[in-house]
Amino acid sequence: MRVADGFKIVMDAKRLKGLAESTLHGYQDHIDLYLVPHLGHIALRDLRASHLEGMYNAILAGNKAKIAAGRRTVSQATLHSIHRTARALLSVLRKRRLIKFNPASDVELAMPPTPEVLAWSGAQLGRFLDYCESQNDPLSVAFAVMACLGLRRGELVGLRWEYIDLADGTVTIPSQQGATIVTVGGKARRSKPKTRQSARTGVLDKETVEALRRWHVRQSTQKLTMGPGWTETPLVFTQADGAAWHPNLMSSRFTTLSRHAGLPRIPLKNLRHSSANIGLESGETLKEVSERLDHSNINITAMTYTKVTVAKAAEVAERRAAAVPRTVRAHQGAHQPGVGVPQQQPPTQRRRSWGWT
Repeated sequence: MRVADGFKIVMDAKRLKGLAESTLHGYQDHIDLYLVPHLGHIALRDLRASHLEGMYNAILAGNKAKIAAGRRTVSQATLHSIHRTARALLSVLRKRRLIKFNPASDVELAMPPTPEVLAWSGAQLGRFLDYCESQNDPLSVAFAVMACLGLRRGELVGLRWEYIDLADGTVTIPSQQGATIVTVGGKARRSKPKTRQSARTGVLDKETVEALRRWHVRQSTQKLTMGPGWTETPLVFTQADGAAWHPNLMSSRFTTLSRHAGLPRIPLKNLRHSSANIGLESGETLKEVSERLDHSNINITAMTYTKVTVAKAAEVAERRAAAVPRTVRAHQGAHQPGVGVPQQQPPTQRRRSWGWT
């Protein structure tokens, strides 16, 4: 059996397992673009770590031609992603005893630099939301909800009115098929949430609840205005004719609004990152933020969002200094004789003290 045949068996099994379509699409992309062209002809029993290393070197070597042609190159991070796919697929083949060991486990790749998570401060987020509201933008409430709950883009686009209880301000994201809308190959598709534990309930602040009430009235008015031209959907955030927003179109709108508001450019997904950072700075615990954002592991939250801002670090530094009792503080009587800093003797006195003449 060839490597290409083995990967086909694994992908059929993963489809039966019910993986999210976006995940399956990512696997298939790596198989079609890299794994099969480089490894597909090799017999499974003969596959070794050296074959994988040769593939990765060939991919990186191909970057020179891509640069010359003005095409996008394969980064070290993408190489790691390809390797994760190869290791996952080969792991299934090993469990099925089609191979005796996983050769991907013996491959070592240079670690890519950890990308900086660009996020807005609370003041910047407030400025953005105020600008959206001043423009009466149809997505102003959507962005407010995303920032409040830290929703993923697919969860925001696929949010339904049945998931919201305006009476108590709760929003429930179910872990069922069709609960989110994602892009697969550029096309919008209904999908299930990213993780099995994605079912969760978040609570909105009163101001955002009131904004949602106003949006519900506005949406109802649009429906009456459009009449037969209205597209009936259960979605919370729709376009003027009731049609669903394409996730990419929503991201494009976010970019345009943030640019007009004069704010640093961040992708829409980083509104979720901003929500996490602002939550931690406002007193939320790591556990609370992890549950709100639906992280599978609290360590993900800790590694991604615990970079301390300068303002927060200064605040902590003052508290830390206050915990060290001092008789004299630097800001009290600084540069006064006998206080804080010892006086220096005049040059002549210093020379005499050392026996100089």
